[in-house]
Amino acid sequence: MIPFYLRHYAEDVVNLRLEANRENYRGKPSKVRTGKKKSVLLGEVDRDYYTDYVGILGELIVRRYFEIDPRFKWYASETMIQTRGSDGSDIQVMMVGDSDELSINVKAGEGSLKANKRAVDIGDSDIYIFIRFISPSQFIPYKFSQRQIQSWEVKHAYSPYYNLNV
Repeated sequence: MIPFYLRHYAEDVVNLRLEANRENYRGKPSKVRTGKKKSVLLGEVDRDYYTDYVGILGELIVRRYFEIDPRFKWYASETMIQTRGSDGSDIQVMMVGDSDELSINVKAGEGSLKANKRAVDIGDSDIYIFIRFISPSQFIPYKFSQRQIQSWEVKHAYSPYYNLNV
């Protein structure tokens, strides 16, 4: 089950992120996703809202899991609202336990499992956790290594991506 408070937190962060993006792209050709998306999680919503919301909610779910898992002592994560530009890392969460240190990349969606091909190929994450939303309140988690994802089918849209139908 998706905790109610995580849904509200994700909504708050998405609204702040969308406003920050509008400011970043003011006066530039539009970089936002246009159109509507029919979602099992949200109903019908703007595509840019959907994209940010599922990603943020997926990451919050993963963070919560590690917060309550006694094997881990602490975690660090990237901020959810950033200015454009990147340090080149695709790691979203770093977990440290008694003998483990894991760098984690979180992906979220509703249908097949998808990951940008270039990001995975140059990735430096120990594991990739996919959160697949199956209803407004439920999800299924999946865990893969970089090598496992690279064995998936490659599809092409705006850019190539690895795809696994589940």
